[in-house]
Amino acid sequence: MTFLVHDFEEHLKNNTFFIFDEFDHYVTADLWTTVADNSGTITVSDGVGGVVVIDPSDGTQADNDQTYMVQTTETFKFATGKPAFFACKVLPVSNTIGSANFIAGFKNAVAAEQLADDGAVPVVTGSGAFFYKLDGGTKWVTTAFADGTESVTNGVTTDHTVGNNTYDVLVIEVIPVSSTTSDVHFYSADLESDGDFSLLERGLRTNGKQFVAQTITHSSATEMEVFFGVKEGAANLTTEFHVDWAYMAQLR
Repeated sequence: MTFLVHDFEEHLKNNTFFIFDEFDHYVTADLWTTVADNSGTITVSDGVGGVVVIDPSDGTQADNDQTYMVQTTETFKFATGKPAFFACKVLPVSNTIGSANFIAGFKNAVAAEQLADDGAVPVVTGSGAFFYKLDGGTKWVTTAFADGTESVTNGVTTDHTVGNNTYDVLVIEVIPVSSTTSDVHFYSADLESDGDFSLLERGLRTNGKQFVAQTITHSSATEMEVFFGVKEGAANLTTEFHVDWAYMAQLR
């Protein structure tokens, strides 16, 4: 049995590429690159297992200050027969959570203004999939897109509330279904006090029916990078986005 397990582990290593970070340190332009205006910062904070803190502002918080932690190299791509899996554990923090903006997932060419000003929908050019919460909103919204076209215009508002100072495990699964289409599933995890959790699919609900995935067409897909971001929704807020760990893998 030991040899079987070892062989399977080697098979996974040889046939899957991935990134995984527990954030015991952070150096911009290494695995991740800082994209910030108004002198926002990304720092590693003391915490069991490591945690990185994304701060959108310097000492003077202004509306629309923003900071993103972006994978330095684009290594993932929607493709035929290449399933992918993204997961992270995040903690939104704000003294006015309803005004804050947060985003987590993967996309190509992430830059400043990925989260638009004043609660407008995020940028969905190119290819990607992510969770986001906007100024004035209370729920996680999901979107998947390729070739610059969203599966559902302006995303799908889930039934999952973004809690202040409350950890969420967010999961995105990409399952190719044809040479040019993939189903993208969004999940969140219910965390239990004993450390156990169960995954709940976060889809579109209409007349009591849940559509379990957003389907994208990727005939001209481009490479993507994992990223996290936070943006102030008003002046004088104290907002941060903590990332405990981040993972993404895809079949080679």
